Amino acid sequence: MASVRARKYAAGLFWEGWYRDKRGKWRGFNTKVPVNGSKSEKSALELTSFVEGQVRAGVDPFRLGAAESGPYFGQVWKEFTAMKRLTVRKGTVSLYEQTGKVWVETMGEMTVAEIDAEMLLKFAEKRLRQRTDRAGLTVQVSTVNRHLRDLRAFLRWSVERGVIQKMPRVRMLKEERGEVQFYSPDEMERILAAAREITISGVRFDIFLRVLLFSALRIGNGLSLTWEDVNLRYRQLAVPGVRTKTGKPVYVPLSLPLVMALRELPKPRTGPMFPWSQTSGHLHECWQATIEKAGVPYLKMHALRHTAATMLVDAGLKPHQLQQMLHASLATTLKYYVGTDRQMMQEAARLIGAGRYARRK
Repeated sequence: MASVRARKYAAGLFWEGWYRDKRGKWRGFNTKVPVNGSKSEKSALELTSFVEGQVRAGVDPFRLGAAESGPYFGQVWKEFTAMKRLTVRKGTVSLYEQTGKVWVETMGEMTVAEIDAEMLLKFAEKRLRQRTDRAGLTVQVSTVNRHLRDLRAFLRWSVERGVIQKMPRVRMLKEERGEVQFYSPDEMERILAAAREITISGVRFDIFLRVLLFSALRIGNGLSLTWEDVNLRYRQLAVPGVRTKTGKPVYVPLSLPLVMALRELPKPRTGPMFPWSQTSGHLHECWQATIEKAGVPYLKMHALRHTAATMLVDAGLKPHQLQQMLHASLATTLKYYVGTDRQMMQEAARLIGAGRYARRK
């Protein structure tokens, strides 16, 4: 005996439609559109065509109230990445696209208005439990935080476009900080020698690295330097707060190595010192070529700031002076910027052993 479903289908009481989903797999759905008569069958075929078109567009047509609650995540994310493709480099766009795929795979398709703080936290927890991604790489806290930063940028953009009214709070996961990474004096000397043979727009790359090293500036602040920032009267570089991370002005004393580096910049000495772009990718390529030529371990260019902090401590600067140079709180300065090497630890052990408390009577 045929099943109830088979008997109803044979009697034309409902119609079964088939369509391909985003992955190319066949999916079926049932409808109450009767198939008795050409007009009814035409309506059923039109319904199937509509369902397939919605699925290809990243929309789930079987969810109730979806149209009233706004556009779907996949559709808006495509517009977001298309906009980013015009402003950032190709590798960054690939990371944005990866975040979009991970969100859909982890949380499923939904409207942008449905995304809230609780859902973002749930996404982070699920992502960490996955342990490995498609490429077999371990999912770390830093990877999840990158996804959350991409989603935060997307939600902020959605608010500006009027897709949603209010942006949900995005909480980053806490990361365990490893050891401070910096270069030794010998390694730094080899890096500067290798960078001397690389030029960008007629400016030697080693000059830029020396400015970063002897000023302890961030990369963005170093690229934003202009000759108007040089104050010879007070013998300092003055970077306005509108160009700094904290929004506060940055003052850097003009030490002799820093003055010598600035003097080697080509004339005319007006306007930007380094008319380069940080997002073009060319700066990173030059840094990578320099590291390979110098034969030293690869660290991010931001390690120059850590190296500068370590150099300042080695030069004998007191904690409050170091804090003023790095423009950060004292706890942040000592925790995240100042590194220690084996020689420094051995020297500390020697000083402790020579102290009065360690003398034996």
